[in-house]
Amino acid sequence: MHPNEGHGLGAAHVALGAHPALQRAYVTLRSGAEFVMAYALGDVGDDGLPSFYRTRMLGNQLRELDRFLSVLTEETALFLGDPGHDGAAFARLRNTANKLRQVRAMMALASGDDERLRAIGRISACLHHCAGRIHAAALRRDVMIAHGDDGRIARFDPASPLRLASLTRIRIGQFYRGIGDMLVSQALVHRQDVDFPALRPYLGGANVACDGI
Repeated sequence: MHPNEGHGLGAAHVALGAHPALQRAYVTLRSGAEFVMAYALGDVGDDGLPSFYRTRMLGNQLRELDRFLSVLTEETALFLGDPGHDGAAFARLRNTANKLRQVRAMMALASGDDERLRAIGRISACLHHCAGRIHAAALRRDVMIAHGDDGRIARFDPASPLRLASLTRIRIGQFYRGIGDMLVSQALVHRQDVDFPALRPYLGGANVACDGI
């Protein structure tokens, strides 16, 4: 499966036409995730950039994905219309994993994304703030979690700057895209705005779309 292959969500775009803020947030996250995947797919490791700038750029890509997901959680929470929801206070929260967990709870969904999102956050901080310099051996586990460990992770040398394999970055992009698909499809079903027979196979499992490479 090509990493940019869609998941049959045309019906979601139609339903979101009446909810432009949620639609923008959703499209932004999907576009960002697909950019990360496309960049990783074409990455040959020689783009002319000094390693410091290239490392920070990759860190920025992950930071942007986290920010796009954060905004989507805010718009999803507003869309759900919980009378006790304080949109302004929710938007001030900085931890995306916590925000996602709260939105899942609004739809009575279990949360299984926290560990992976936090691991990606620590990797992003290492790439962006430390130019990939590894200060904790535990980062190896973070890379495995971020990859969606299947036992075939590339070698990890704690004495060398952190490098994320192209496949790992593709899987991270698919992970974020899958969360976005799950949030929107579940929110629309929760609101009963539209019935999605075509989306049923993805509900609840969209956040592991990375397994279909």
